[in-house]
Amino acid sequence: MTDVIVAGGSEETRLLLRGLLRLHHHRIVGDLASGAAVLSIPPGAQDLVVVVDADLQDPDWERAIVQARQQCANLKVVLLTGTRSAEVIAKARNLGISAIVRRPFAVRELIEAVGPAPPPAPPETQPPS
Repeated sequence: MTDVIVAGGSEETRLLLRGLLRLHHHRIVGDLASGAAVLSIPPGAQDLVVVVDADLQDPDWERAIVQARQQCANLKVVLLTGTRSAEVIAKARNLGISAIVRRPFAVRELIEAVGPAPPPAPPETQPPS
């Protein structure tokens, strides 16, 4: 399982994202109301993916991503956005964002951006009696 934090966007969007990620065998370990709240991630957190639906009008989202990545070297950040702006995309890449998922998106795009989760273990079979 991949540990995922969903941050930013509306409660409805976060609910949908959490459900889609759980359906694909990821473990949701956090739900943050804003993209800037990624600063609350404990320093040194390992093997964590943060899906951020950032408010691009809020300049704090950039600072928060930079600081969170400094605190957690292995932090993978996936930006969910509706923008097609080449400037914003370039800025996101410069911030070290691992993947950008543009709305509207196919579920497959989100899952690929977050990364593969191992398949669930097959059910245990009982030896014949």
